[in-house]
Amino acid sequence: GNTSSSPEELTVAGNRLYFTANDNSGRKLWSISNNLDRPTLVKGAGDDPKQLTNIDGKLYFSAKSELGRELWVADGTNANLVEDINQGTGSSSPANFTAIENQRKGNIETQLFFTADDGERGIELWSLDLAKNSSKPQRYDDILDGPTSSEPRQLINAEQRLYFTADDGESGRELWALGVTIQGPSGSTDGESTAAVQVEEQTKKVFEYSSDSYVAWSLNGGDDSDLFTINKKGWLKFNEEPYYDSPVDSNRDNIYQVRIRAKDQRLGTTSDQLVDIEVTQLNGDTDQGNGTDGDGENNPDSEGNLLTSRLVKNINSGQKSSNPSHLTSHIDEVLLFAADNDKKGIELWSSKGDKKTTSLLKDIKKGSEGSNPSEFTTHDSLAYFSADDGKKGQELWVTNGKRSGTKLASDINPGAAGSFPSDFLFVDQRLFFGANDGQHGRELWSYSTKHQTSSLVLDIQTKANIGSNPGELTNFNGQIMFAADDQIYGRELWISNGTGPGTRLLDDLNPGGLSSNPSHLCVLNGKLYFTAESYLLGGRQIFRLDNQNNDGATAIVLKDGDNSGIEPSDLHSSSDQLLFTAETTFEPTPEQTPSAPSSDESTDSGSTPSENTDTPDAEEINNNLGRELWVSNGEADGHQLLKDIAPGAGSSNPRGFHTIGSKTYFSADDGVNGEELWVTDGTESGTYLVSDINKGSGDSSPRSINDLDGNIYFSAKTDQYGRELWRLDDTQKKASRIVSSGAGKKKLRALDGNANEFRFELEGQFGKRQADRITGFDQTEGDQLALGRDVFDGLTDIDLVTVTSKTQLATQSNNSTALIYFEPRGKLYFNQNGDASGYGEDGGLFAILKGGPDLSESAFRIL
Repeated sequence: GNTSSSPEELTVAGNRLYFTANDNSGRKLWSISNNLDRPTLVKGAGDDPKQLTNIDGKLYFSAKSELGRELWVADGTNANLVEDINQGTGSSSPANFTAIENQRKGNIETQLFFTADDGERGIELWSLDLAKNSSKPQRYDDILDGPTSSEPRQLINAEQRLYFTADDGESGRELWALGVTIQGPSGSTDGESTAAVQVEEQTKKVFEYSSDSYVAWSLNGGDDSDLFTINKKGWLKFNEEPYYDSPVDSNRDNIYQVRIRAKDQRLGTTSDQLVDIEVTQLNGDTDQGNGTDGDGENNPDSEGNLLTSRLVKNINSGQKSSNPSHLTSHIDEVLLFAADNDKKGIELWSSKGDKKTTSLLKDIKKGSEGSNPSEFTTHDSLAYFSADDGKKGQELWVTNGKRSGTKLASDINPGAAGSFPSDFLFVDQRLFFGANDGQHGRELWSYSTKHQTSSLVLDIQTKANIGSNPGELTNFNGQIMFAADDQIYGRELWISNGTGPGTRLLDDLNPGGLSSNPSHLCVLNGKLYFTAESYLLGGRQIFRLDNQNNDGATAIVLKDGDNSGIEPSDLHSSSDQLLFTAETTFEPTPEQTPSAPSSDESTDSGSTPSENTDTPDAEEINNNLGRELWVSNGEADGHQLLKDIAPGAGSSNPRGFHTIGSKTYFSADDGVNGEELWVTDGTESGTYLVSDINKGSGDSSPRSINDLDGNIYFSAKTDQYGRELWRLDDTQKKASRIVSSGAGKKKLRALDGNANEFRFELEGQFGKRQADRITGFDQTEGDQLALGRDVFDGLTDIDLVTVTSKTQLATQSNNSTALIYFEPRGKLYFNQNGDASGYGEDGGLFAILKGGPDLSESAFRIL
């Protein structure tokens, strides 16, 4: 006839093609052999078969009978009921058939998983062991305890592990994985889970794991897995006793991470638990800094936002100081510095940032006096410095970071007197510096790394044994800029191309033999900046030289609307700004009237010099802000007071600037916490106290700030240890405050009152377990999320959609929207898959913003 049988669900199992069709007696199961014979009805297959699934050459499906819809299996042309799961006439309605292979005693065995309702526990997860002919289906897990269903859906085999979605009645519908129950530090869990535990230092045993199944325990990764073992009884242990002062975890923060795996010996299924092990001090002491996750305001009265600084090693034990100085980054993540352990004197030390790797590199001058190494600079794989071995005097030395590779480079002043080389600068494979050879006085010298020889560049001050004392050596477009005194013009600005004929006076800023004393030379945007004294301008000023061919430097007067500065000092160029200090006065501009317009050059015509007094009145005293931090773009009108760190007339005296990326670290005294470590990104809101190392009003006086392998090192003093080597654990770094998510799975916090930029620049950011948790994000305060173009593949424009329900979220994940924000949970997703299903292999959840703050497209930017 012309009536259609409507064949559906064509499925190959074994050597037959199965399908359902309606031959006018209802929908039945049919099959065709591989010889393409006429279709035949499969005997004993029940009515209305559905969910046809091939597993190991057999066809599993659900079908109706007088017992309801149940689980059936067909092999060839015959089928039979596997089990009446929902006893009686009720239907268990099995569905979502998925097979998982397990290796058991060297054999590959298959387990069938599916969903079914036995009439007692609702729709839950069931299994059938296909390795045993006599096995019967069993409820594998009652996820939502009781008669209510968890309704597992979308069962999928991913590398022989079962994943599915389910609703446990507490967390809503979420992703689940088939796993073994693990009794860990956080209680009973299965599938993938996390936990945290604390152990005291010098303790190997961490935790004894257990399970209600017969399992084999193993380690399955984690950043610090090579530092642990787990035995067959489930005891997790350190390989070696951990020490709080010498952390060896990947982040050097005393939090070790390892993933525990439990494998069911019968089923072959596994569960993992990622555990964070925090090592604490034996006496219960906490960090020397104030690093917390508190919500303190960004001001000196709050300790909540301060980061953690840790003592690397108490080199000179007790309260005596080892006085680390000249901290210098070297190759292979090694820090070089000078220190005194009270036995060898001031000698050459090295460190990789922990107690165990901090040690004396070489005792250059035997005995207790010390060789006084100083003036470190690095070039390629070598570090050059000045030291006194007790035989040659203070001379030029070199090291490759090893004891055997530390040696005298050049004996410029033969004998025991020493040439005292300093102010090192590398230009074109040559090291330039000031030194005294005992004949010409202190003059400009160079050392050839190729020929390993030193030579005098020019005897600027020609009188015997009287030198020009060159200093402030700075590379400016391949030329050496420096300050020197030729006893004719005084100490002024000089230039050299590294040869005698190419060395000359560049500018006599204070004519007539009066020295201008150029200092703090630095380069910004292709221009040279420095401070110098000028009797014509009434004191020390900032000068700018546009290029080395320009014989004249331009003075830049410090004026910032209501603030003026004098005697600038500590000039420093960051990545895009100049930072310096100045004696600051608040000078509000008087209100103007139409008859008296403002003028930058006008003065009070009624005032005469004779009316001035030597005693300032109360208003003048109140207007004095002390020596404070200024910032400039280097132009005439580009100066401004960055922050009055010590409010009022007191001086914060910022000093020791060191720039790392967009941040510049320095020491300052806010009048409350003493002289401590501060940071700035060039904005007032991004200038704040980093760590109060010597708690209270005492000074830690950070010095010799440097960076190595993403960590910040410096020397600082405390009442407990004296001056020692410290490391800043800026775990929220990478400002606006820059906060780097690293490789994900971090807990980050926005500092109140600041603009915080959270950066996502590394691979491996996506997924529930990798997503960063961000607390305190507030777009109205300038907080932003910066997305790396290389990580967020294909992201060229910010395209954000905010959804408020899971249905909307599922719909948007199948659209082309790049960024999806599930506001009720604060979850932020990257849809790398366009309008295809899911988020893509390199997409998914990457951030969870606590509290679900408002977000708009302006909260994002692409890096």
